Amino acid sequence: MSIDLNWETLTSGPDGEALAERIRAFIHDKFQTVPLPRFIRSVNVHGFDFGSIPPELELKDITDPLPDFYEQDLDHDDDEDDDDETDDEYGAAANVVAAGPNPAARERQTTGSGRTGQRQRKGRFAGLLQEVKVESEIGERDGPKQSLKNVGKVERFVLEQVRRIFEEEFVYPSFWTFLV
Repeated sequence: MSIDLNWETLTSGPDGEALAERIRAFIHDKFQTVPLPRFIRSVNVHGFDFGSIPPELELKDITDPLPDFYEQDLDHDDDEDDDDETDDEYGAAANVVAAGPNPAARERQTTGSGRTGQRQRKGRFAGLLQEVKVESEIGERDGPKQSLKNVGKVERFVLEQVRRIFEEEFVYPSFWTFLV
């Protein structure tokens, strides 16, 4: 049996944009439930892009569905039906609170973006996101104020949470239903 996925059709156009927006909203909602460290006031996910490299899928076995597939899930939300992606890109913004005497110097906006490397779905996962690059900047780019670049604590926190969210949602025993 063969399954052909036209990645460009799936991820571009109005349907692809709507799907990317649903995934962005899903990740944003997950971040709102994460307990934040004291130096981060809030995290907002402001963008998601599927990228141009399609995932490499390999079907190992097709058997009868698990009994869970036959049970009605009353808590299931149809807005959570998203696609597994690779070469994806996300953008997030956080308010970082720093200790200092001047209130204006204590809170700064930080933005970050990450891009995952290509990954393959084969048997077991060493980790769903094999490679994630994070770039961040704290402060405002425009104006006379200085900004701090590559702030490690904020980057590590966001990276850990993105990995956790993706692995909880896309790795077995989670399952996704695709209507063809």
